[in-house]
Amino acid sequence: MRVLIKQPFSSVSVFSLLCTLCSDANLKYIDGNNGRFITVMPATWKEYDMFQEWIQSHNVVWEATVHGKKEDMGQVWKLAESPIPASDGFRTVWVWSSQKARHDKDMRDGMMRKSIMDLERLETKLRSKKCRLHSMDDVKKASEDAIGMTARRWVGFRITEEDVGRKVQLSRGRPGSMTEYRTVIRKRFHVEWKPEEENIDFDETCDGMFPLITNDRKLSLKEILSSYKFQPHVEKRHEQLKSVYGVAPVMLKNVDRIEGFLFVYFLALLVESLIEREIRMGMAGEERKSIRIYPEFRSCESPTTDRVLGDFSMVQMNWIEIDGKVVKKFLPKLTQRQEDLLRLAGVPSDSYQQDWNAAPGG
Repeated sequence: MRVLIKQPFSSVSVFSLLCTLCSDANLKYIDGNNGRFITVMPATWKEYDMFQEWIQSHNVVWEATVHGKKEDMGQVWKLAESPIPASDGFRTVWVWSSQKARHDKDMRDGMMRKSIMDLERLETKLRSKKCRLHSMDDVKKASEDAIGMTARRWVGFRITEEDVGRKVQLSRGRPGSMTEYRTVIRKRFHVEWKPEEENIDFDETCDGMFPLITNDRKLSLKEILSSYKFQPHVEKRHEQLKSVYGVAPVMLKNVDRIEGFLFVYFLALLVESLIEREIRMGMAGEERKSIRIYPEFRSCESPTTDRVLGDFSMVQMNWIEIDGKVVKKFLPKLTQRQEDLLRLAGVPSDSYQQDWNAAPGG
């Protein structure tokens, strides 16, 4: 990473960092070495809260844009330059997503419904004669536990108490006409939920928004969004280390051995990506939208190396030896699909028919 940062950057060479890696030290290091970055600003930064406070009383001039495939046109994206710059002088861009706005609202409504139902169950429990919550502190703690830490911002509660009398015999035995009673007074608590309307309105105004921070002031708003949204494509290769290759767990303790071990897998990923690139470029050159590489000869628009190499897993060569001498060779026979894959990858199919490649030492 240190070597890449010092190289001249093109228009697409941008570090798209995870939010967990967004720290002053990391951002200043990249910026100080002539690098560029785009990342989500953590919600713990003061600029995050300052903008949410600012937007409550100001109108934001949004720039609408479209991102993604044509079939995803239903999602709306809006971007705006933040009127509040970051403390380090970096550029801050706020993004509004219609999908995230629906998600934020649904999540808040769901958590509120759950908290309200839990408070109503608590109220039913408090009305029972067998309830063991007899103090204000116990009822308050039970109410807070029913609401939860997150929903406490949107759902509040109010506790009331009433005196409930109960007659108790002064003496033991079966009650009769001459039995004397005394009235025992105990407190019964009730809990009633209430919406925190001010907080709900505040958060509704901020639904669907998240800030991006970058040190590139030449990119347009749409280019910033496109560069950031490209991050999952890069992480897909890293995900294959865990899924396809199963690199974890690493049973090594020496750091140098671990680095060498991971470097070998890095080379494997590099070769894998080059194979996929050659095949997909070959498909584009032949104007083929898909190739039947899936089981049951189903079409695949983006063949992966794992699927391509799996199609050659049954290719084999056989030979007959007598006294250590090869007397008969059986060269592999390729299917039409295997020949198509080799042609798309730029590999001559006759390489499987060469005599020297038929048997070890043959």
